Amino acid sequence: MAELKIEQWGKDNSARFLLEGVIDTETSPKLQKVLLAEFEKVKNISLDMAKVSYVSSAGLRVLLLAQKQTKSGEKSLKLLHLTEAVKDLFNTVGFIRLFTIE
Repeated sequence: MAELKIEQWGKDNSARFLLEGVIDTETSPKLQKVLLAEFEKVKNISLDMAKVSYVSSAGLRVLLLAQKQTKSGEKSLKLLHLTEAVKDLFNTVGFIRLFTIE
């Protein structure tokens, strides 16, 4: 069974999440729920993905959905510390240019 741990902290209009595990069909609904709820409260979200070992197409969909929340220009989403495997995936599918990655 896949697992995704989500730790959250923040202040003012920002929230940061430390993600650990995999983002796949089983775990992506949980991440989607958390991110969309958080975008209702804050303007800036950062996802520390240093401990994310795998992202499936369902995970990519959730990240893209979260990114779409920023289209108004009033909100932002940053992806931090991508592993080489996840960075390679983002390059392959063309997501590398859609996200702010640090």
